[in-house]
Amino acid sequence: MALPWEEYQQAQGPNAPAGAATALARGQRAAGNIDLTKRPVVRNPDGSISTVRSISANFDGNEVLIPTVSDDGKILSDDDAIAAYQRTGRNLGVFDTPENATAYAESLHNQQADMYADGPWTEYQDQSIPTLSTVSALPPDFSGVTSTVDSTASGRQADGWMAGPLRDAMFGARSVLQGGGSLIGALGGDALGALETKITGRPVASFRDNAARLADALGLPQAQTAGDRIYGDIGEALTGTALTMGAGGALNAGRTVAPTLARAAPAPQITAGLGQRAGEFLAAQPGLQVASTISGSGASSAARESGAGTGGQLAAALAGGLAPSALAAGVPMTLRGAIRGGEANRQNLSQAIDDFAVLGATPSVGQGTGSWSRQGAETLLGAGPTSAGVMNRFAERQAEAIGAGLQQQADGLFRNPSAERAGRAIEQGIRGDGGFIRTSRERANQLYNRLDELLPQDERVGIDNVRTALAGLNEEIPGAPSVSRFFQNARLEGIESALSKDAGGIEGVLSRPGMRAQVDQMRADLTEQAALRRAELAQETNQQRQGLVAEAGQQRESLLADQERLRERMGSMIESRRAQLYQEADELELQLRAQQQAAIAENRQRGMFPETSNSLVPVISDEEIARQVPTRQSIDARLPSQADIEAQMMSRADLDAQVMSPQAIEQRLTPETAINQQNFGSDYVEKQINDYLTSQVDGKLPYEALRKLRTLVGGELENTSLVSDVPRSKWKAVYAALSQDMEAAATTPEAKRALDRANRYFNARATRIDDIDRVIDRNGGPEKIYQAVMGGVKDGGSTLRSVMQSLPEEGQKAVTAAALRRMGLANPGAQDAAGETFSAATFLTNWNKASPEARRALFDRYGPGFSSDLDKVAKVAERIKEGGQAIANPSGTARQGAQFAYWGGLLGSIFSGNLGTAGLIGAGGAGANLLARAVTNPRIVKWMARNTETPVGAIPAQINVLKRIGAENDDQDAVELANALSEQLNQGSDQQNGQ
Repeated sequence: MALPWEEYQQAQGPNAPAGAATALARGQRAAGNIDLTKRPVVRNPDGSISTVRSISANFDGNEVLIPTVSDDGKILSDDDAIAAYQRTGRNLGVFDTPENATAYAESLHNQQADMYADGPWTEYQDQSIPTLSTVSALPPDFSGVTSTVDSTASGRQADGWMAGPLRDAMFGARSVLQGGGSLIGALGGDALGALETKITGRPVASFRDNAARLADALGLPQAQTAGDRIYGDIGEALTGTALTMGAGGALNAGRTVAPTLARAAPAPQITAGLGQRAGEFLAAQPGLQVASTISGSGASSAARESGAGTGGQLAAALAGGLAPSALAAGVPMTLRGAIRGGEANRQNLSQAIDDFAVLGATPSVGQGTGSWSRQGAETLLGAGPTSAGVMNRFAERQAEAIGAGLQQQADGLFRNPSAERAGRAIEQGIRGDGGFIRTSRERANQLYNRLDELLPQDERVGIDNVRTALAGLNEEIPGAPSVSRFFQNARLEGIESALSKDAGGIEGVLSRPGMRAQVDQMRADLTEQAALRRAELAQETNQQRQGLVAEAGQQRESLLADQERLRERMGSMIESRRAQLYQEADELELQLRAQQQAAIAENRQRGMFPETSNSLVPVISDEEIARQVPTRQSIDARLPSQADIEAQMMSRADLDAQVMSPQAIEQRLTPETAINQQNFGSDYVEKQINDYLTSQVDGKLPYEALRKLRTLVGGELENTSLVSDVPRSKWKAVYAALSQDMEAAATTPEAKRALDRANRYFNARATRIDDIDRVIDRNGGPEKIYQAVMGGVKDGGSTLRSVMQSLPEEGQKAVTAAALRRMGLANPGAQDAAGETFSAATFLTNWNKASPEARRALFDRYGPGFSSDLDKVAKVAERIKEGGQAIANPSGTARQGAQFAYWGGLLGSIFSGNLGTAGLIGAGGAGANLLARAVTNPRIVKWMARNTETPVGAIPAQINVLKRIGAENDDQDAVELANALSEQLNQGSDQQNGQ
């Protein structure tokens, strides 16, 4: 039961009237001044209500929340709401930031929504347009209607036109107008109208509707029956098709004018290319476009008249539109499929045609498809009496074409290739002028010269690696010293010993550039310094003597002064003690006298009284006082006398013992004999020089010396032979060790890169020379050299690869051409007189014998096209070998037997009068001959490889029908699909024509 409105407000309660004390929300600077319980309620078009719809605006740094529902229940614009606030000051609250104002507004909205969810507003909210109950009615019954419509009884239609050719023509004009409007709208006109409607709010009619209004204004007939509507749809679709074909024709016509215009005013090629491709697409197969338009549009319209929806109309349009193209493509597709097989066989045949084209040949259907059934059929044809000749001539022509193609491939690389010419090219390319040996040596020198530019020539470089290598090469076998001598190389031992002297002895140091002159100058400088030192030493000795004498005198005076100070200090102490004792004696006497007088006074007082007169105290006498108090003489006797003080002082002898004597002074000075020596400082000079030279021994050599040494070793390495006194392997070890030592000199990143590059090049060069030496040293002439190079292709072809990398381009081509030519030559038993017969089996055998590495070395250095062509040649050979049983010459016996049986049967039937049987035999022979010609004819084979596709002419017509269906049914998805298909087809056409 609903509560009264006031009770409902109290029950909901979160919104207090204006003026009530409420807590402020986050960021709220001031509460609003509007009573939220008395807000007007505005009903929105969608059935919802608004009470606290609001915006926020900034005034002087404060974000004010302003209602956009006026007090009289109207929705205000933002400007009107701000003006009302400025006029009345009414607001929902003041906040610090827009975010806090928005958060409060959302909270307020939720509160109001809760308040009005189940309150009295529900009753008001439910007061909408009443929904009528479903009316159940019986289906209409027209069984009693038998009369005709009066208005058309005389042949006049409802639109006022008389049925006949004139009305049909005018009705066709309406279709043209409406079809043109539909096409303009589909091409973007309706999209612009929709945009205008969105911006202005005013509805804009489609171009087709405007065209229909124009037809009405012109008084053109209107569709009255289902037939009229179907014919009208067909007319509109044909109009769109005609316009698109006309646009394509105009673009194609412009192509004939384009060359003249291009010569007069050249234009960018991209524009002409796009226009050309669009014209070809739009004008393709006009007859098929018209047929597809009629069938597709008619089918969709008939489906619509039958009550089908958009999906049904689309399905009918697709089926009807594709029917002509399916009929046009179905017959060839069936015929090709029957002969060549399915899609997999078509793809194989197409690939085989491309492969055979490299050699200027064409496969048979069996060779191309690789199908056993087709190859089996060709085998039967190869043995047939009427088809064997066709198959035999095809095999001969094919072999001749492939042989010529291979010869052309080889001649394209090197004219008239042969093993002898290839061997001569190898020898010249390795050892001749400008060959690998010389050019690689020059290149290595260039790389090391680049390193020399980056390093100071006098830089010292350690030779630990080469010394270790030399020692290891001549190392004695433990336990077999006598045997070791037969394996130790005297030349390497001499090099090792010389290196040790040059890098580890003084003579090696002296042999450095400028070192002897430096030592001589050092000796002269040190000798001159020694002479100066002699004079300096004599002067220093005299100065030291004088200083020591003066020091001894000062020491004596200091000792005497110390004695005097000690004497004065002791006398002062004695006198102080004397005065102290004198004072103590006087004080003692005064004390005793005081005691004496006190006792006398005490006795005098006691004597005055009888009772105390007999108890007198003792009185000290003068004698006792004199005895207790010391006299001056006794005090003086007790203290040390002057003689006692002098006895404490040092004697002269003791004083002299503590002062440095003249003898001691002379011992501390450099002897005169040493100063006046004739070879003064010579030992010192030589020792300094020897020490300096020893310090310069670093076990290193100058970089320039090490570089020259390695160059010499490199020369030995290059010129060694089987009779050399030092084997190549040992020279290589020495060279490698020298290279490692030289790396220490390359300290900068640039120098390290230069050294690494030079070392890698030299090592690769040495390795390659090792690989090709055994080939170039062959006896027997150039052909033996070629055979030696090609001898290892089965096992990896490392020698071939090294040789090919070492040859100039012409030499490489000579080797490749000779190998290519020899690969396909038939065996001697199958050769012709010229020796040029090609054998696919031989080529494939030789191709498979060659390792992948050898094939790459031979064929992968002339670009990807050449390598790809050779792969295709191999595939061709494999296809011919697989289908060889079909087109190979059958045995004479089998062929003769088949010939005898066929012709004997044919003649026997004729002579016996059995013409029906003779006709069948003759027809079978003729069919076999025709089939053999078909499966070997290049044009027919290429036709069989074609793909069966829907003709392109059917596509534009179906797109126009799809646009019309979408427009009639107000189906925007169908219209957008048609536009997308049109765009995708145009892009696909561009890509295909651009390839």
